[in-house]
Amino acid sequence: MSNENTTLELGQFTLDLKRNGFNDEKEVNKFIKACVRIARSTPEYRDWVTYVKDMLGFNTCMFTNETADELSIEIHHHPLTLYDLVSITINTYLTNKISFSSVDIVREVLTLHYTDHVGYIPMVTSLHEKYHNGFLTIPPKFIQGVWNYLLVTPGYAINEDVLVRTKELMNPSNNKFDNYNNWQTSSIGEE
Repeated sequence: MSNENTTLELGQFTLDLKRNGFNDEKEVNKFIKACVRIARSTPEYRDWVTYVKDMLGFNTCMFTNETADELSIEIHHHPLTLYDLVSITINTYLTNKISFSSVDIVREVLTLHYTDHVGYIPMVTSLHEKYHNGFLTIPPKFIQGVWNYLLVTPGYAINEDVLVRTKELMNPSNNKFDNYNNWQTSSIGEE
């Protein structure tokens, strides 16, 4: 992380490339969403998704065992969302009083991906949508990657609400929700 502060001077106006904070929560959320959008649109992020699917072999839905040959498989961040990863990175910069730009944040978040320090799960598109609509629980045993890296590595600034939500999502009792495998293996007409 660099603490260099680059300022563009235009006559009587100055423009800082890096920031040290935000004016309000609305500005923070807008910046986080912009960083998420930038991260997802980079060739490096797309390369990571391709690597996870093609090289690591996570091209099969963890729930249904359907493959990318049959339908679209998406990589879902879990239990920490991409939004969470960006937020934690920003909070860590702010806590350590390090100036940053969106490029700095995206670089850090992509590094977490490239070092397998994010949790993810391959899912068919419809189940991914179902999860985001609140109708699906993801069993912790399905999660790939070192999902708890940010939680167990000292120095990361994580909001309490993210910690509480992560604890709830990763509760071992959620492992019972792998029932999508059951419908594929049951015979038609059985009750």
